Amino acid sequence: MKMKKFDISQSLNKWDIRYLRMAETAAGWSKDGTKVGCCIVRPDKTLASIGFNGLPPGMPDDIYLQDRAFKNRIVIHAEENAILSCRDASMEGYTMYLWGLSPCGNCASKIARKGIKRVVYWVAYGMENNAWTDSCEAAKIVFNECGIEMEEANRSDFNAQ
Repeated sequence: MKMKKFDISQSLNKWDIRYLRMAETAAGWSKDGTKVGCCIVRPDKTLASIGFNGLPPGMPDDIYLQDRAFKNRIVIHAEENAILSCRDASMEGYTMYLWGLSPCGNCASKIARKGIKRVVYWVAYGMENNAWTDSCEAAKIVFNECGIEMEEANRSDFNAQ
């Protein structure tokens, strides 16, 4: 498998750090208790899109975020929002920066379909849900099979920056 763990202070360049911080900012815009943010970046290091997790437009957050089971069935993940918001016809060779959680299997399939070749993520939440863990493992398989580089940033090293 092409999984690679690294110390952010030693392995990430200034652009990686900047875009992870931008994804962190986007995560703060989510009204959900689990805040996840995402940036999609072109090979020339320009921002293509940004997204955060949330309900579809028009759905009242104060009502539907209270019902966790229902919310989990309809929430749009940060990766999905960033992909849906991107105006570029192709995302071939782009990098996705994700703050909050590792990608799930469903999002991994969408990432692969769009041609994104690198995913850098930082995990802020411990997910002790077997279904979520299984979905994250499925994402690793999708990325491995599709040749997508997946890198998990180290929390303590990132906070030291």
